[in-house]
Amino acid sequence: MSGVADPLAPPSLDGMARLMEDSAPTGAAGRCRTVAEVVVLHSALGLRPGIGEAVRRLREHGHVVHAPDLYDGHVFDGGQAGYAAGMAYLEATGWTRVVDRAWEAVEDLPRGLVYVGFSMGAGIAQELAINRPGARGAVLIAGGGAYDDEPWPL
Repeated sequence: MSGVADPLAPPSLDGMARLMEDSAPTGAAGRCRTVAEVVVLHSALGLRPGIGEAVRRLREHGHVVHAPDLYDGHVFDGGQAGYAAGMAYLEATGWTRVVDRAWEAVEDLPRGLVYVGFSMGAGIAQELAINRPGARGAVLIAGGGAYDDEPWPL
């Protein structure tokens, strides 16, 4: 099946961007009037370069993208030690405070947002999509992977 996408394959960031374009409202000429306005919410490791890459790719497809820093500048490395440090920061800050930061970040944004959350951010994206009026959708991405001392794949 050359040239045909595997329907069971997980979506790529570019595929996700195209999916949001396909669901955008169309004008009289049938062309997309706007693409999505997106809020990208980071994992328990903070606003890392991978989130920046997701934001860049979504913007390349014409989306308006917001990526609030829910960790107030704190960023943690991956691996077992990094996750432990990120979770310790979350515990010290408090889940409620981190979620409140997300609510504050979207307070002045328009309705009709798409919420994209990675790992911890997926739970926050789900809460915003359910409880903030006017959400267009939510993309909830749960992370997975090996720690430094474990083989890949698990």
